[in-house]
Amino acid sequence: DAAAEGDAGGSGIFDAFALWNHLIRPPRRRYGREELVAQFPRGAFEVRGAPVMRSDFVLAGGRGTDLACTLFEPPPEANDDRSAVSAASGRACVVFCHGAANGSRLDGFDLVPALLPVGVALACLDFSGAGQSGGEYCSCGHFERNDLRILLHRLRGAFGFTRFGVWGRGTGAVAALLHAARDNSLAGVVADSPFSDLWEFTKELAAGAAPVILASPLPHLVRLMVQQRAGFDICDINPRSSVGRCRAPILFARGSDD
Repeated sequence: DAAAEGDAGGSGIFDAFALWNHLIRPPRRRYGREELVAQFPRGAFEVRGAPVMRSDFVLAGGRGTDLACTLFEPPPEANDDRSAVSAASGRACVVFCHGAANGSRLDGFDLVPALLPVGVALACLDFSGAGQSGGEYCSCGHFERNDLRILLHRLRGAFGFTRFGVWGRGTGAVAALLHAARDNSLAGVVADSPFSDLWEFTKELAAGAAPVILASPLPHLVRLMVQQRAGFDICDINPRSSVGRCRAPILFARGSDD
């Protein structure tokens, strides 16, 4: 990533800015209405013979920003064999949590053909600072876990879902793990390529982004900048320590080069 590579001949401030930008202001995917509905229309449609209802809605986020969300669900009248999962254990829903760089709720739409034909709903959101949601900064999972909690609360209360799984990618996987450590009601988590410790990850990025003489102090400067700009401490984001408090089963996935 160009933002993480820095400039070996640049100043420490430049290197810190590049690394800070990589962590909390990654490239943002901006899309309009046409792209939002290009894959699946609003309202009723079918996927592999299964009826689906799509709704887009906005929630109030915990940081005073709007959260853009999409829900794909089997219609209430779909009581045939496809909805056996829901009939056996209550209304089931998977929440997809996107990654940071160019991530958005659109990334989760590919799960529709896998889940809806078996009666499992799919909810996707743009985290604060991403896609069509409000906000300027990402937080590497720290505040995103609260965005996830807000969506789950709405899905339980307004839509009547009772069983939940969370599928997260990158930063979304971190948010899923951090939330799962405090929510024993989840049925399962898929964690695709999360980092294990943000402070250690920052030091690894710094080692590859700056001259040797700056590699040691650079993470501390980035930590201070993140605290001042985004309001959280990168030393507090440690999914590895959260896993031990998770009651839900977790499936970890990673790329072959990770």
